[in-house]
Amino acid sequence: TEAVVSTAEYGKQWYQRRVRGTISYVMITSSSAYFILALLYFLIDFQGWCCGSPFRSAGKNPLFLYVGSYILYNYFPFNWATSETHGALMAQSIVGTIMWVLVGLYLDCKKIYYKI
Repeated sequence: TEAVVSTAEYGKQWYQRRVRGTISYVMITSSSAYFILALLYFLIDFQGWCCGSPFRSAGKNPLFLYVGSYILYNYFPFNWATSETHGALMAQSIVGTIMWVLVGLYLDCKKIYYKI
């Protein structure tokens, strides 16, 4: 069997990484993902390990964050000129995401909520 592991747009071309997996490969990867999900569910919901504050704050203003990320995509600190390597683009995406989570936290602290 063959499975598409990831699909990425690089420039104007699409690249797919294909893995020829056997049934045992599929069972191992899916069961490990299910185990991680069950472990996180137990730690977060039953043990109170994490309250999910950044995700809750960002979830209170999803429309503002979505439209803001679309409008301010080409502006610093959400985006900057970088090389087209995968590592640089990944770092840029992670920093942009963290910045938008911080915007969501700021709006939640100020009790500013945008609704339709």
